[in-house]
Amino acid sequence: RVWATVGDMATAPGQNSSGEMVTFPRNGHHCEGYLVGSGPGVIVVQEWWGLVPHIRDVADRFAAAGFTAAADVADSYFGLGDAHRFKGELKEAATAYEQALQRNPAHLDAWTNLGIVRAEQGDGEGARAAWNSALKVKPTWCKAHTNLGGLAFNEKRYDEARVEFTSSLTWCPDNAVAHYMMGKLWDEAWHDNRRAQHEYEMTLQLDPL
Repeated sequence: RVWATVGDMATAPGQNSSGEMVTFPRNGHHCEGYLVGSGPGVIVVQEWWGLVPHIRDVADRFAAAGFTAAADVADSYFGLGDAHRFKGELKEAATAYEQALQRNPAHLDAWTNLGIVRAEQGDGEGARAAWNSALKVKPTWCKAHTNLGGLAFNEKRYDEARVEFTSSLTWCPDNAVAHYMMGKLWDEAWHDNRRAQHEYEMTLQLDPL
């Protein structure tokens, strides 16, 4: 059967469609999607605007050819959030990420980017809450640890920043951003040039550009 997901402009299946809107379990939660067909599986990956009529038509054509296809609803809202964020539309981006999280509360990238948007809006506590929510889903999520460390660094809470960067590098030792931020911490907060140099050298080894 064929799956396609619901995005910001999604509508119900049209009169010419043989599919149906259904819910399905994912990471302990329920998500929405469009299901059609009864053959070998195919994933229909839509553009960021979601399950518009064209995408349903693609799914229907796969089903008519004897296939089964699937896609995830939350990812449509996540992509929409990224599109708004790249255009500087932070309020709209936050709303889209929140829509993604309503449909899949375990969407780590949505929690991460929601936190980034909150930080860009000047809402430090909102950013911290989003990244901590990601860590509740996955305590080893390096992006959240790195971002929490950066937030603490900017707020001059250096001991907290060190804990977060250390956690990030424990789980992801090749995280160039965490190495760089640890270097800034040693350099600007504690004026330890030797340790700062080591972290900067690690950053350049991992990401020479």
